[in-house]
This record gives sequence, structure tokens and C-alpha cells, in this order.
Amino acid sequence: MSRPIHAGRRLAGVIVAALTMIAMSSPAFSQGTGGGRGGGTEGTGGRYDNNFGRDENRWGLRVEVSGCLRSSTAVVVHGPVGDPSSKGISLVIGGQPYALSPSSWNDAWMQLSIPAGVPIPADGEVEVHYTDAGRPVGRIATVATCAGGGGTRIATADPGTVTGTATPRVTDGPTATAPDGTPEFIVAVATGQAGAASAALQAQGATLLRTRTLANLGESLLIFSLGGLTPGAAQGALDAAGTGGVIAPHHLYGYAAGPRLFAPAMVGAPQGSCTLAGPVKIGVIDGPVDPRNAALAGLNMQVRSFYDDGGLPAVADHGTAVTGLIGGAPTAGPLAGFAPGAQIYAAAVFSQEGGAPSATVERVAAALDWLIGENVRLTNLSFAGPWNRALEREIALATERGAILVAAAGNDGTEDAMLPAGAPGVIAVTAVDAARRLYSRANKGSHIAFAAPGVDVWAAKSGGGGYFSGTSFAAPIVTAFAGRLLARDPSLGADEIRTRLRDRAVDLGTPGHDAQFGWGLAMAPDC
Repeated sequence: MSRPIHAGRRLAGVIVAALTMIAMSSPAFSQGTGGGRGGGTEGTGGRYDNNFGRDENRWGLRVEVSGCLRSSTAVVVHGPVGDPSSKGISLVIGGQPYALSPSSWNDAWMQLSIPAGVPIPADGEVEVHYTDAGRPVGRIATVATCAGGGGTRIATADPGTVTGTATPRVTDGPTATAPDGTPEFIVAVATGQAGAASAALQAQGATLLRTRTLANLGESLLIFSLGGLTPGAAQGALDAAGTGGVIAPHHLYGYAAGPRLFAPAMVGAPQGSCTLAGPVKIGVIDGPVDPRNAALAGLNMQVRSFYDDGGLPAVADHGTAVTGLIGGAPTAGPLAGFAPGAQIYAAAVFSQEGGAPSATVERVAAALDWLIGENVRLTNLSFAGPWNRALEREIALATERGAILVAAAGNDGTEDAMLPAGAPGVIAVTAVDAARRLYSRANKGSHIAFAAPGVDVWAAKSGGGGYFSGTSFAAPIVTAFAGRLLARDPSLGADEIRTRLRDRAVDLGTPGHDAQFGWGLAMAPDC
């Protein structure tokens, strides 16, 4: 059985979501709002080991969550879970089982999400049960629930696409792990205040792991292990020292990632028919790319890797597909891109250490800083993950410097906004199939700007071509269209790009802007 660690592959009749919050083989999760009970690590939540007799848990499974359980929490079960087509995990609340939705799995673990409508109680406990053919067959753990329970949502002001609405945020997700096994935390601070910020936290017992300077953004990133210091106390120390810095979990971000050649005709862009009217630099923050692929042959491309933190480069399929969809050579036939002639700046940030590909906030921020320094105004971000104050800050600094960011909405099936797509000023893209139907796992919300083909899209990959599904592969098509507009008028900013794409879009769904399709299907501008 093939077990996905990317998005949108069909297995046992289940369409598996492109990972928006990646589960590693031994994941570490961000700290929750309450301490764990029922066997969890007090104060940090995280792991809920089996808290009763071995005979009751004869399956050898272990539950891991992010702090305490709420409606947006990812649940990971370690152990021989079995084929999700027949085996599964349920929450049992008031005697009623509620099946969790699998998003990724392999022989060692399964990651699941909580469907909408599950009545999670506030400040209580729920049981996690193993199920066979949909029937609970035994408890494997008891997990504490968060204040607010199933109603917990963190609202934010309108991200700039539509006025008068609020967009909920996804805030939970896996984090990088410090050498001592605790979750890493990241401080984003102006470089001139980095020394004061470091001293303030170290005086409280935190351990500084490393520092990265973002020269073009004027920022420094400080990676800490907090030890016994809570994130709230750490933020208080930064505030008391007058640093202006923010601290956040060092979240991991996952690809927002098969067969027909429908996409070019659907958006009015016959394959290989375009060569940009002028020079345009386009950034791609993604995984590694395969420069030997025919679609990338002769491409004007600069590549930089961001693995100086010891990460092992991910497989080159995702990055190659996204890059090819943007700038693939017109001579590559069905693998030709939608903005050939673009100068690509490829930043490789996704690594793979025994689990699904992931990228840290540190790597993504460093890539943004590099692109700003290279005067790259337009960048594609085909990944999604939880809300993170440090990453939000660096995205805001990049957009203040004129960056035009296009991001995949994510494939978690949620109505809560994820980063980077939900950040103010970012152009968020969802995916549709050949019949203009919304991708089944696409995220929704008022921040969605446009839809583009993203289901069974033929694209380049390491060693050739293949079919891909997910919002990851819709975003680069819109990025390419933005590149076409910039080639004709380099003075355009993000708002003008959005307006011109909106004026050409084919309305889908509810008339006008809606939370599923945004302004509708993006159509190709002239080259």
C-alpha cells in the first residue's frame, strides 16, 4: 500500500489532503493553552501516553496532540494503526463516537483532524478510541480539552481582500524540536534589539540555540529552547526589556500539495503560446528543483538552499512541479509553464527527516530575506501552516518593501485561515478541477482571492512529469499570470495585480466574491 506524505493522492477510496500541518515520524507540537492531563506532560501537553492497563490498550498505540484538545487541533496516533479505509480513530464524547479524518499516515503514525461540528467540551476530557469498520473497539487515551472547547477560534481583522469581515486563524501545528527534545521557539526582533532580546530570555533560563540575521529585512531570528519558561512569560520578558520582539512556536509548514491536460485551455493559455513581454524575476520558496528536467532546461534560474540548520533536502518533485508550472520552457510540450521567459529564483527550504516534507519559520524567513535582497518582487508560496507571529511579522516586512506574494490556500478542509495565504496583502489561491468544482480539501475563507486549476494537473517532477493535486499547484498558475502583468507594466503593485486579475476572472459559485472561489477562476492575461 502506498502511503502519502504529500497531498491529494487517492488511496483506498479516500482523497487524502495535501498536508497543511505536517506530522513528522516523531513530531513535536506547539504548546497549548492548558497543561496535559491523563498521562500528558504537565504544562506542555503534547504526548498522551496510555494511562491505564496494557490489557485495555492491546493495540500498542499512543496519542499525541498539541497542548490540550480543541476543534482545530491536529491529532497524531503513533503505532500500527492500520489501513485508514477500515481502521480509524474516534473521539467519544458523552457516549457518542465522532470519527476523526485522516490526513496522512505511514507504518508508524497517522495524523487526523477533527471534523466541523464535533461538540468538544470546554476544560474537560474526552476519550480517544480505536475503531474498526467505523465501530469503536476500545479506548487508547484520555485527553484534556481547552478552554472554549469546540468553539475556540482566534479571529483576526480582514486580510485586505474583502472589507467588513473577520477571518479565523489556524494556530496549532507541529514545531521544530530542540536538541533536548523540547519544542523550539522563535523570536523575531529588529536586529538592533537582538542582543537585548537574547539577554532578557537567557536571564529567565531560556537557552539560545542559534541566531539568523535577515539583513535585507533588518531583522534577526533567535531560536530558543525555553526550558521551564512559558511562552507568555518569555513574551513578557521581551516586552519588559523594550525590545519590540515577538515570540512564537517554531512551526513547521507543509506543502499545500493524478490525469488530463485541461488547465491551459481552461484558463485561456494554450500550452507553449506565451513568452513574457519583458524580464521578470519570480521567486519560488519551496523544495529542491531538478534542473535536469526538460521543462527547466535552459531556464534562467538561480537556486539557493537554506539547510544550514542541518536539514536534509526533500525530494525534488514538489519544487520542480511548482517551478515548471511558472517558467517551464515552451519547447517542453505539455510541461510548458504559464510564464516562460521568467527569471526564477528558487529557494529550497523543505527538508525531510524520516517523515513528510516540512519547512521551518526560520528557513522561510531567510528565503524571503534573500529574495528581497535580490530585488525579486513576485514570489510563489505553495505551502500552508498554522498562524505564527514571527512569520506574520516577516511577511508584513516583505510586503512593506514591495513584495507581491501569491500563496496556496492549503488543503486542510478548514474555514480558518492559514499562513502565508491568510496574511494581509497576500494573494490567496484555491484549486478547482476540470469541471470548475472546488478541490474537496481546499481551505475556505474571506481571504481567498482566486481559483485556478489544481486537481490532476500535469506538471514536471524529478525525472519527468506526473499528475498533481492540491492548492500548491493552483498558486503557481496565478503567480505566472501576475508575472505576465509585471512583464508589461513593472510598476504594478500587489493591489493593482489583484484588481487586474479580478477584472478578468470568471465568477464561480455565489455571485461576486465568496469564501470558496474568491473572485472566481483566474484567466490568463496577454503575454
